[in-house]
Amino acid sequence: MSILDGLGVIASGGLSSVAGSAIALIGTQLTKREERKSLEIRMQHETKLREVEAQEIASENAHALAMADKKIQQTENEGQIAQDIEETKAFKQSLKAQLIGTGSALVDGIRGIMRPLITMYMLIVMSLMSFYIFQVTGLFDAYPMGAMIELNQKIVNQILFLTATTVTWWFGSRPSSIRK
Repeated sequence: MSILDGLGVIASGGLSSVAGSAIALIGTQLTKREERKSLEIRMQHETKLREVEAQEIASENAHALAMADKKIQQTENEGQIAQDIEETKAFKQSLKAQLIGTGSALVDGIRGIMRPLITMYMLIVMSLMSFYIFQVTGLFDAYPMGAMIELNQKIVNQILFLTATTVTWWFGSRPSSIRK
C-alpha cells in the first residue's frame, strides 16, 4: 500500500466521519424539531383542556349562583305568602270579634247604629262649618248668582258622592251569610 493509498483511506475515513457526523447532526435536529412540535401540540392540548375545565367551572358557578338566587326569591315569596296568610287570619279574627253579640239588645243596637250616626254627624258638622264660613266671610254676597249656583251644584254632587260611598260601604262591609 502506497502513501497515496494510505492518504486515500485516511481521507475517506475522515470523510466518512464528517458525513456520519453531519447525518447524525441533521437527524438529531429533526428529532429535536419533532419533539418540540410534539411538546407544543401537547401544551396546546393541555391549554385547551384547562380552558374547557375553566368554562365548566364558570358554568357550574353561574348555575349555582342562579339556583341560589332562585332559592332566595322562593324564600322571599314563601315569607310574603306566610305574612299574607297571617294578616288574613288576623283580619278574620277581627271580623269575628265584631260579629260577636254582647247579649244585650240595647248595646248591640247602639253598636250597630254607630256608623250611620258618626257619618250623619260628620255631614252635619261639615255643612254647618261651610255655612258659617260663607256667612262670616260674606262669600254669599261676594259671588255672582251664576257662581253660587255652580258652587251649590258642586256641593250637592260631593254630598251625593259621600252618601253613595257611605251607604255602599255600610252594606259592603256587612258580613254575608257565607262569612258568618
